[in-house]
Amino acid sequence: MALRVQRELPAATDRDIGALSSDLLQFWDAALLAHCDVEDEARLARLAAAGDAGLASAGRLQRDHRALLSLVAALRMERAATAPRGTLVRFAETLATHIRWEERELFDAVQGWFSTQDLDAVGALLTARLPSVPVPAPTAQSP
Repeated sequence: MALRVQRELPAATDRDIGALSSDLLQFWDAALLAHCDVEDEARLARLAAAGDAGLASAGRLQRDHRALLSLVAALRMERAATAPRGTLVRFAETLATHIRWEERELFDAVQGWFSTQDLDAVGALLTARLPSVPVPAPTAQSP
């Protein structure tokens, strides 16, 4: 979804922006909100218990998720008019940066901080609470 926003937004008309905003909100409701919630439930306390670096990572995870939630709330309020490009840009940048951080830094660090039991518990919770096949992000609408 972040890549779609980044790719489509520069040439988007007001109508395109409305559709993009609508698709983003739909994807948030269908997949991303649950993903953020279960990540928080599965990892925050374990991260906070992993010393200063883990506590810092827990804070970042929580801040990133709250920033995304705030941007979604802004998009919902702005939908009555035309969603501003800036909110969509900030959402896409925040989501892309968050994903890169998780994949490049957090996942590796967690392997060292969490016990095998903790990793298994996180995995079990993610498996139980998230769909086995990820919900795909909506694709561009045909003209």
